[in-house]
Amino acid sequence: MVPTPLRISLIRALRTWWKDRRERQGLVSALRMSVADVWEFLRDSTPERRRQRYGDVEYDWEYRMDTTSATVGWRDRLLGLLHSPYQPTEPTLFEEMLASLKIDFRNFTFIDLGSGKGRALLLASAYPFRRIVGVELLPALNRIAQENLQNYKSAPASVGTVGGYR
Repeated sequence: MVPTPLRISLIRALRTWWKDRRERQGLVSALRMSVADVWEFLRDSTPERRRQRYGDVEYDWEYRMDTTSATVGWRDRLLGLLHSPYQPTEPTLFEEMLASLKIDFRNFTFIDLGSGKGRALLLASAYPFRRIVGVELLPALNRIAQENLQNYKSAPASVGTVGGYR
């Protein structure tokens, strides 16, 4: 855990995002794209879309974890829209990627930047990495990741997260 977490307000994030978008795309295009993003955010907030966000719920059900985007609150979803939306790692794809590496995992540290609720960390714990580290800036996701790691049966003590961005 980082002793003094980075703190960023939603208003400051919106300002920075708007300024960057306006400079890169011009006022009219930035306005058009922003309206489309707000519309998508509002559509994504409907009960039907919330149910769809459960996504790969089988993994969570099998391991009694909370790694899908269904329980990500509006504030963190909005920050995700401004930076990078939360999406859990698909277990089969993760296993395929690591199998293709052809390396001795004991010689490496696994680092997940933007570790979210920690699913990739949990998946990595099935491999003999020297150490496993997750870095997440959103405090709510980092807290859930830490809870998931504590409750996961096979996660070794060398698995941890750092985070905190508000």
